[in-house]
Amino acid sequence: MPHRATVRVSASDTAAAGGAELTPSEKGDQSVLPTHRDRPGSRPRRRREGFTLVEVLVALAVLSVATWIILSLFSSSLKLERIARSTRVATDLARDRMADILARPGAYAWPAADAITAETGAPLKLLNESPQEGAFAVPAVLPASPLARSSEQVFYERFGWEAFVKQPAEGRGFYEVLVVVRWTEANRPQQVVLTGSIPVAMTKEAS
Repeated sequence: MPHRATVRVSASDTAAAGGAELTPSEKGDQSVLPTHRDRPGSRPRRRREGFTLVEVLVALAVLSVATWIILSLFSSSLKLERIARSTRVATDLARDRMADILARPGAYAWPAADAITAETGAPLKLLNESPQEGAFAVPAVLPASPLARSSEQVFYERFGWEAFVKQPAEGRGFYEVLVVVRWTEANRPQQVVLTGSIPVAMTKEAS
């Protein structure tokens, strides 16, 4: 029997022979096959918008830490401002008391010369003291608001003062005067010490 040769002709060869252009599916190229987006009548899938639970928790944690830091800084700032004001007021009160001692030595009970030592000194008291001993008088001018007035009164009532006289060095005709203003801030004792001098002759005249 005569041998029969079978020749397979592909679609690409047929199209090439006829001059027709092949489609991607006829060429066998799977990379350029139409997807669901290219198919007529198909809806493109929308991207899911929003945040996951983990992202929300992380954001809340960051916000909580930032809020805590801001509140801590604000609280520290208020505390420092309160301490600074107390120190400033105590210094002003000590200066006023020192100025009063030097300007009106006769208003104070000066100790005897033999009672004054160079180490500790002797206490200096105010004669006919109107406020409580060792306390300062509340300023005459206070805020009009009752709440603010009460707050200022409590603020100034915290301060107390003491004065001491020390024996001067030999050959010097001055007494050393120390004014100490004490108060309590955040349950901690605080004090401001101011030093001055007054001629011994003035204290003798006052006595």
